[in-house]
Amino acid sequence: MQHTVNKQYWVVAGRLKVTTVILAFFITSCSCLIRADEPKPLCALFVFENQDKTPTFDYLASVIEAGLRREFLRVDKWRLVERARIDKLLEEQDLKSAGIVTGRAGTILGANYFVLGEYMDQGGIVGVDARVVRTRDGRIVAFAGWSGHISGLWDEMPAKLASALLGVEYKDRQIPEHVFDLMDKASRKLDQGQIEDAMRICDEVLAEHPSFVSALLLRGYAELEKKGMIRYAIKDFQKVLDIDEDNLSCRLGLARAWLREDKPDAKKIVTILDEVLKHNPGNGEACFLKALCYEKLNRLDEALNEAQKATDAVPGFSAAWQVQARALLATKGAKDAVSAAVRATECDPLEAQAWMLLGDIQFATGDVLAAKESFKKGLACNPSLEIQDLLNKRLEKQE
Repeated sequence: MQHTVNKQYWVVAGRLKVTTVILAFFITSCSCLIRADEPKPLCALFVFENQDKTPTFDYLASVIEAGLRREFLRVDKWRLVERARIDKLLEEQDLKSAGIVTGRAGTILGANYFVLGEYMDQGGIVGVDARVVRTRDGRIVAFAGWSGHISGLWDEMPAKLASALLGVEYKDRQIPEHVFDLMDKASRKLDQGQIEDAMRICDEVLAEHPSFVSALLLRGYAELEKKGMIRYAIKDFQKVLDIDEDNLSCRLGLARAWLREDKPDAKKIVTILDEVLKHNPGNGEACFLKALCYEKLNRLDEALNEAQKATDAVPGFSAAWQVQARALLATKGAKDAVSAAVRATECDPLEAQAWMLLGDIQFATGDVLAAKESFKKGLACNPSLEIQDLLNKRLEKQE
């Protein structure tokens, strides 16, 4: 189980190491959007498009939309169309992004503006482009771009894009530009497995800017990757909370760190995840981590419930489907667990553990041939030596 926790908590970040850094940011002025004597414009915020169409990263669309929606509501310069109304419109009218800007959706929703955008994941660095479109003529009146490491989608990206699109000053603009270049370099070092180099660059940044949240977070995640440094990661995450008590990425990071401890205190982890969910209801990663905690506590009905919340929020979340499958296997039997395990492999066909779990469940139902095929597919994913050994042993038993 320990291996499962160590691996799975990264899956929500698209099987990539989770860190935070802001790389690039630009805007065209949108101060002309709102005059003091006008009521707040009504804006429809649409789910962004996955530009490279890789299903593994489809879940990021919901993460981006939820973060921007939360930040727009906090800034309180726009009124937002309810997400349920937008979903219903898209379903009923079969509108795509190209149709949204024609004004047809604006007439139905009564929105003055739309926020549309695209994103692309490139090796753990996510680029997000957002634009404000005026409903009456389809004109783009504001544009903003953000690029950073994937966990920045929870905190840094919403704040930066909202500040650009709404004309609000961003609090970290006093940080010199070369620092962001260093953070770009550090995040890429960490993605490449050069943990010590990433930590060294963070140390350099923090020597000059000791309260720079992005550097503390990135160093914390690097320390999670380095064997024997979990306590240092916890220390860095706690420093972030001292600076920014509402930082969601930090709370999630701290929960991951506590899960990596030799004897994790599941009840304590649930408490900090509840804090995340209080500020961001339905956060898929928080629900997933809670599900893992309830698994440790052998509270399997609650684990199943939280895993279902995670996949409701992030339908492509393979690891959460795996938790569902394990919980169903333990509480209702193998036949009920099969569909969840299949869904886990569909969401991430390169996840060896998902194939191993599916094979185990298929074997439990008596479908030995299907189980054997699943184990072989798991081996084809080039898993770690530990998982490879487990899969080979399962196949040997069937010979």
